[in-house]
Amino acid sequence: MVMDPGDDGQKMMENLRITTLDTSATECYRPVGQEAFDFWFARADTTYYAFYLQSPIGASDKSLALQIGSASSQDLRHWTDHGAVLRANPAGQWNDRCLLTGSTWKHGSRWCLVYTALTHNRPQEIGLAESDDLRHWKRVTTGPVVFQYRPFVVPSAAYWRTRGFTTGQTLTYTVLADPYVLPDPIDGWYYMVANCILDGYPEDRRGCLGLLRSQDGLIWEDQGIIAAPGDLDRLETPQIWRHGDRWYLYFGAAREQPLYRANFICTSATLRGPFEPGPCAELRLPGGTWFYIAKVLADPSDRDVLLACLGKGLSRPYAVTYEADGSLTLV
Repeated sequence: MVMDPGDDGQKMMENLRITTLDTSATECYRPVGQEAFDFWFARADTTYYAFYLQSPIGASDKSLALQIGSASSQDLRHWTDHGAVLRANPAGQWNDRCLLTGSTWKHGSRWCLVYTALTHNRPQEIGLAESDDLRHWKRVTTGPVVFQYRPFVVPSAAYWRTRGFTTGQTLTYTVLADPYVLPDPIDGWYYMVANCILDGYPEDRRGCLGLLRSQDGLIWEDQGIIAAPGDLDRLETPQIWRHGDRWYLYFGAAREQPLYRANFICTSATLRGPFEPGPCAELRLPGGTWFYIAKVLADPSDRDVLLACLGKGLSRPYAVTYEADGSLTLV
């Protein structure tokens, strides 16, 4: 989810209208009195925790009412609402406007949550909060996390040439929103993929995904660009995970002119990409039920399932089948 800090919330409201279709007949969970979307998850022993953006039904300005809510479940079908767990700061402080999509993982004995933070008269940034129990959260600092960027030199692979980039070209990018952190460290590092934009590119070509890594959640080192389709405004709420000998990438494809939203799966042989779409890259729910934004996780039987945002709430778990061509089939 993205909001322009310089506007009056109009773009945010347009995005919210896109993701608030009435699909209550197929919802598995929606917090009472709230609209909820952009779900992400954490697991502690046998208990799952859902985190999500929420705003009161009928709020006059959803762009100023967004909070991070939470619920817990033993089976991914029946959820207990725990209310808002992180809110905007008081006026005049950093992150005094609203909160947008994030990610949760365990670091040592504590839980960490990175989230998209909006502050009046500042660009979107990423904040960090910590918790002992996944229920009570506090911000770690009074400002954003730090990204240590470095120029990305375009490799010679066909992926880049076919998308209009030149071998040896130098690209820079900026993290925009929607950080997702792999829950398990690799060689002592936690890896993040984030919704980013290529600096200096037109809006309809600048969408990309950056890979970063950190050992403390506060300072993130740039590891390069792992996807840049060349025809999207944004690649929203990404997720990366490994299954077998493939790395998988999910993202919500977003374009404003003309208006477009879709869900895509890409794959790569390595975490560092590039992640490429297969012949059946667009992800669809059984029966054609509309959704936008989803996450894949293991259910209590250790089977991968997908949970989707159906507009104002969360879907049931859909069993995932990994096809030979890299696509996913949902049941």
